[in-house]
Amino acid sequence: MADHIYYTDQQLVQNPADQDMGQGDFQIAEHKFMHFVRECQVRNVYIYREQLKSNAQREKYFLKVDMEHLVAFDDPLVTLFRNNPTDYIKVFESAVQTIYRNDFYDEAEGMDPNLKFQVQIHSDENPLNLRDLKSNCIGKVVVIPGIITSTSKTAVRARNAVYECSNCGN
Repeated sequence: MADHIYYTDQQLVQNPADQDMGQGDFQIAEHKFMHFVRECQVRNVYIYREQLKSNAQREKYFLKVDMEHLVAFDDPLVTLFRNNPTDYIKVFESAVQTIYRNDFYDEAEGMDPNLKFQVQIHSDENPLNLRDLKSNCIGKVVVIPGIITSTSKTAVRARNAVYECSNCGN
């Protein structure tokens, strides 16, 4: 069984690299992601282009991407993706939507031009144990073994509250 990478941004960390990233860098990344989806081949088959087409025809709006294929295509892009997944997953999904609109959308068939596709990343790389996760892993893509039994939004709840009167200071 292959391990899957799932990511949710908890907004716990402000990555200093986020401020250095210009809009042009994201546009370059989007073009690289588009080139990857259109040109990645395994045994002379354009696997992601065909998967996108097949999924869109079956009204399944996701694209499942193997991290090893992305690493083989452009390792520096993967490094950016791993270190800043919040922004780069949006860029990747935008690239997939652009490919859908440009290559597969057909108005005559009554297709919706503004479909939102989800990019699902999976990897067979060695997973980290939960005990090995440190603070440097926050906000990064990591692989951990396990089974997801349920998901929910995190809720911030005060454990201690201190109140002070604005008039008298008590």
